[in-house]
Amino acid sequence: MVEVYYEGKDDFSLVIFPNPNTGNQLNVTLTGIVKDDELAVEVYDMAGKMVFVTVDPHRDTPGNTFSLDLKGQLAEGSYVVRVLKNDREQASKILIVVD
Repeated sequence: MVEVYYEGKDDFSLVIFPNPNTGNQLNVTLTGIVKDDELAVEVYDMAGKMVFVTVDPHRDTPGNTFSLDLKGQLAEGSYVVRVLKNDREQASKILIVVD
């Protein structure tokens, strides 16, 4: 599990699990968000190419944890997950390990 914290007027933190991951489902927990916040979740490979994006995945789930269904789209390797909230962002590295 990787946690990233931002100290500011509203705490905005990102937790991604499990990490390493098999590339099928990625769980994301965010603090410092409300349902009205505009969120984008982007996944980039190490070459900087965006390989996955979704907008406002938090609106359909109770609480601050939601799942991203990656459907095995990611090859084995390292990726950066970037979450954009209104005018702020958090990023974390994940490792995909294919069985």
